[in-house]
Amino acid sequence: MLKMTVRKKLFAGFSAVLLVLCIVVAVGYHQLKTVDTEYSRLLNESVEQLLLVKQLEITIKKEQNSMRGYLIIGDETSLTNFEKAHEEYIHISNQLSNMLLESEVKEKLEQLNKLENAFYEFGQHAFRLKHENHVEQYTKLLATEGRELMKQFDDAADDLADFKQRMLEKESHSNSVKVASVQRWMII
Repeated sequence: MLKMTVRKKLFAGFSAVLLVLCIVVAVGYHQLKTVDTEYSRLLNESVEQLLLVKQLEITIKKEQNSMRGYLIIGDETSLTNFEKAHEEYIHISNQLSNMLLESEVKEKLEQLNKLENAFYEFGQHAFRLKHENHVEQYTKLLATEGRELMKQFDDAADDLADFKQRMLEKESHSNSVKVASVQRWMII
């Protein structure tokens, strides 16, 4: 057998420590990079989805204001804006639906869409009453059914936004746990 000199033993020992250190740094860097990439993706998607939910709320408010404008003033531009807002709502809803993966969130969006559709049909009914000059009937409808539909829509939109916010916080916490695990592994 070959005898190792002290110099070779020291060199082999330092080389082994250096090799282990390089492996730990490489694995740790890769893990942190993976967590960072995943968190960035998660944050971007979740924020975009939350913004789309807020845009849905804004769009339904446009529908509501346009409907009132037409019913009060009889302005044809308001009637056109009502239709545009409805089309915009459908577009944003489809965009959001394509981004969602969770079935519970999709169900909440479907509920929101049903409420918006009910409000759109309510608006069409109110417009017919306006054309037939039944002012008292559409005024009463606005004060009762219209108000209730808007409250239900607002509640459903808030529920969807809150649910997405909770999901974001949960996934953020999960990523923090992953980072802490990588840090512990590197220290060990």
